[in-house]
Amino acid sequence: IATMAGWTLLSVAAAQVAVVVVNRLALAAGQGALGAYANAYTLFQLPYAVVTVSIVTGVLPGLSRAAARRDLSLVTAELSRCLRLSGVVLLPVAALLVVLGPHLATALFAHGNATPSAAALTGAVLAAYGLALVPFCGYQVLLRGFYALQDTRTPALIGLLVAAATIGGAVVSAWLVPGPRMVVGVAVGYALANCAGFLVAAAVLRGRLGRV
Repeated sequence: IATMAGWTLLSVAAAQVAVVVVNRLALAAGQGALGAYANAYTLFQLPYAVVTVSIVTGVLPGLSRAAARRDLSLVTAELSRCLRLSGVVLLPVAALLVVLGPHLATALFAHGNATPSAAALTGAVLAAYGLALVPFCGYQVLLRGFYALQDTRTPALIGLLVAAATIGGAVVSAWLVPGPRMVVGVAVGYALANCAGFLVAAAVLRGRLGRV
């Protein structure tokens, strides 16, 4: 248990390092970049919290029982079902974020103390995060497959890869796009990092379970 918890803590620590680096770069960009980024990220997380977490919560007990019985075909089937159910709902949501992200941010934030430029920046970041929604949620589903198999080491190592890619994307964005709009590049980098995490996790699970 201690070993499994240790790998989980490593994964959490890596993710937090990425958060700190991104936040510091966004803060250095000035002109409300950090606030716009934080607001867009919060909205981006809502579909994951409502859809994917709900689906995984319902499936995880059966997934864990199948893994305990070493019924790997059922584990594969349950993971596949989670991915399909999440994808059916989230693909349209992701498309709406990409297309309507700026309008949604304007409706929510272009009032009170928020300036029109801050609302526009939030919308641009939210649209970029739309690209990350499906790979991020798929990656989170596949992590549950490892946890059901009582493997926290592999997802921790993949998490290190994702965190490193996120940090690298943020640094490159700050270098290529100076100023507050660098946070749009950060969101694109986050999408690419989660695509990489999803593909690596899928490849490893496929080697253990068969096609997911």
